[in-house]
Amino acid sequence: MPTRPTTAPRKPRFIYRGRIYVLELDPKVLEEPNFAAQNPGCGKDPGRGCLYVGSTHDVDKRIRLHRFGPGPGDNPRVRGSKIVKKYFRGRRHDLEPPDDYLTSGHATLAEALEAEFLRDAGYRVYSN
Repeated sequence: MPTRPTTAPRKPRFIYRGRIYVLELDPKVLEEPNFAAQNPGCGKDPGRGCLYVGSTHDVDKRIRLHRFGPGPGDNPRVRGSKIVKKYFRGRRHDLEPPDDYLTSGHATLAEALEAEFLRDAGYRVYSN
């Protein structure tokens, strides 16, 4: 029986190149129930600081969406975090890992691991 000819694997059309980003939040965020739920036992103690950890392929655009919402040309269904919009202080380049991730799944897993690492280091962290 003849075998079917094989074809070369298809080249991916898009490489994700996800990045992890870390944003500093005002300590008043400790009063938010969603933030407190992700940081049990911290009470009103900000520890080393309050942070938001996220992942995306375009960090500057994502921060703009967090702070100001979708603009012209943006997908109106993609919104930012209300906590970041209300309590944003700045970006923490010093706490961001330098790695790029090839799939959104890898970036999401790395985001969760980075949040846990920062919690262990004494930060109060919020992550979706």
